[in-house]
Amino acid sequence: GKSKDGKEFLHTKDEGVRPDVKLEQMMKLKTLVEGGVITAATSSQICDGASAMLIVNERGLKKLGLKPRVKVAGMALAGSDPNIMLEGPIPGTQNLLKKTGLTIDQIGLYEVNEAFAPVPVSWMKA
Repeated sequence: GKSKDGKEFLHTKDEGVRPDVKLEQMMKLKTLVEGGVITAATSSQICDGASAMLIVNERGLKKLGLKPRVKVAGMALAGSDPNIMLEGPIPGTQNLLKKTGLTIDQIGLYEVNEAFAPVPVSWMKA
């Protein structure tokens, strides 16, 4: 990144994680709607990020002299009811597991990338 004065620096930790914030403090925050569960503590922060991934087949691995770090076993899509928002990752995951014949225990790493904390929590319970 670059500081306000133009000096380059390396981000080495997620600045959004605040280990000093206590659950009791979070529970006192006002919800987005009365009776709701979404607060500033469970919503995404305003942040930027970047990553890169090189995707190749066996021939590409050999040509570049690389060892694979992961294997993409499959991909799947799912639509969900827009009136019951934020549940799309659940049928998407179910479709993927059915399509690949895998169980969630057989997957070494996965991400449920969603702006609101209740989404991955619902996904973990499903």
